[in-house]
Amino acid sequence: MAKGLVSPEQIPELLNSGEPVRVKCGSGSLLRVDRPLPFLCLYRAPSHQDLGTRSLITNEASYLIVGPEDKAKSLIQPVVNSLFPIFGTFLILEVCAGESTDFQIHTSKDVNAKRLGTKFEEYLQRATRDPIRQVESKMDLSFESHVILNRVEVPTFYQSPDGEPFPLVLRSFRRRFTRSVRRLFHHFIRTHTPLKPANFQTLGPRAMVKAAWEVDEALQDLSRSFSFLLQITPVNVEDSWRAFRKSDYSKPPEFLYRPFPADPTELKRRLYSIPVHKVDDATLNHIFREKQRQLELKITMVERRRTPDFLYSSLSLYGGVEQTLVDEANAVLDHLPKSCTEPDSELVGAEEFAETALREVAYYRDQWEGFTPDVIIREDMEASILCDHGNLLVGGKAEVPRSRVAPLIHHEVGTHLVTYYNGKAQPLRQLSLGLADFLELQEGLAVLSEFLTGPLSKRRMQYLALRVLAVKMMIEGAHFVDTFQTLRQRCKVPLRVLFGLVVRVYRGGGFTKDAVYLRGLVQVLNLLASGEELQPLFVGKIARHHVPLVRELQWRKVLQPAPLVPRVLSIPEAQERLERLKEGKTVVDLCGF
Repeated sequence: MAKGLVSPEQIPELLNSGEPVRVKCGSGSLLRVDRPLPFLCLYRAPSHQDLGTRSLITNEASYLIVGPEDKAKSLIQPVVNSLFPIFGTFLILEVCAGESTDFQIHTSKDVNAKRLGTKFEEYLQRATRDPIRQVESKMDLSFESHVILNRVEVPTFYQSPDGEPFPLVLRSFRRRFTRSVRRLFHHFIRTHTPLKPANFQTLGPRAMVKAAWEVDEALQDLSRSFSFLLQITPVNVEDSWRAFRKSDYSKPPEFLYRPFPADPTELKRRLYSIPVHKVDDATLNHIFREKQRQLELKITMVERRRTPDFLYSSLSLYGGVEQTLVDEANAVLDHLPKSCTEPDSELVGAEEFAETALREVAYYRDQWEGFTPDVIIREDMEASILCDHGNLLVGGKAEVPRSRVAPLIHHEVGTHLVTYYNGKAQPLRQLSLGLADFLELQEGLAVLSEFLTGPLSKRRMQYLALRVLAVKMMIEGAHFVDTFQTLRQRCKVPLRVLFGLVVRVYRGGGFTKDAVYLRGLVQVLNLLASGEELQPLFVGKIARHHVPLVRELQWRKVLQPAPLVPRVLSIPEAQERLERLKEGKTVVDLCGF
């Protein structure tokens, strides 16, 4: 990317180089051209502070900020002269702060300018719902007939009278304004040039600037500095079980946890010293800010283990349990027999399970050599099996019914590790670590992957439902023993398994995560019924609300095609099941497949 201070005479050479341009020019102006495009956003800085309005154009692929002491035309003309021959026409959209409470779109007498002004009015109206007026004006800039100039005056509700932005208001408006501007450019290109871009988001910037790279890397480093799940998982589960059984299931267990190897206050200081505010790209800025909040909550939860604050942060991070989800859980339990048995009693130990997982890892490595997880047996995890930082961790005491091995492999390797490494293949590292609130969709996909390989066992469905009820009781104040005994009466479950299920919910001080498995499965079923395709959801660890953001970044070519396709999507029987799900099925329906 071309950088530095340049003169207007040097601009054509930079633009003709084919490289992205981000340079200072004149006496305080800034030019950014991501790639050859037939448009330019213009902002002429007034003598007073106007930070909010200035930021409305810095989200675009082609813009010019003209300093108070520079002449706009002397900087615009070299850009027009370089890019006009490629496209045969050129559009300049000037954005400035307005004095009224209405949007005003100014156009010249030119019929094309008026038509584009009408389109822009339509797009702005759709995005803002605010009053918009189009007026014919005598422009103070003039260009050749092949250059169309429109100007929009924006009511400055997003900043104080002295030009200081209101951050939350500005961020929300900026994203909506950006969509309107890109729709205008998309319409202009399709109607005035031979090009036919498929989607308006393709006109956004493709290059991640240095500030975005640095923020992305800093968030990754901080996220990797501690293992959240290991920090909140007790290290004495087996001893606690023996003591609980000895008390005739009447005395709540006391859990021990790994020491936290970092100072939480120092971690938070590092977290909020990451300069997210320097990332102009509205979509990336939104993703990074969400990630900051998620990491803060995780640090707080580790810091406040065994205190009420742990539960409050867990509710913020994973949500509670809505009544509709409780109804789903009860419907599943009512549909199933009280006692659900596995189809076979043979158990697979940690060593054999790890060997099976390694064979699955080899399958995906044949798809992409960048798929490099380790499968690690850890004695300090007892019977747990989980993915952490791109590796599969298997507790030394893990025992899995043979009928559950393949579904669990598709859950852990085919979903959690595939999405991790698909995300790792992207320039945006957050896709491998997990965008904020990703877990619900992630676990929904993982459980669905189990179902697509064959029927979800009745016991598996039973456990998913019991987790929801356990979380609900915990949130409402029930103690460990009360929840254990209530669920014991509701279903005939092996008591050691039931103990582990309740431990997962009460660990740390109240962990609401386990409700997301059933909620996520419901969400994925609804997505399939609405026509959503499954494969794009494996691009990385994303939440449902990130789907349009990820699609935007894909249209802009910031993100590349995912290198890994889940094995389950190539299994004919799985495809047949998937097609049936697209007809619209409930969680209870899955019990009958």
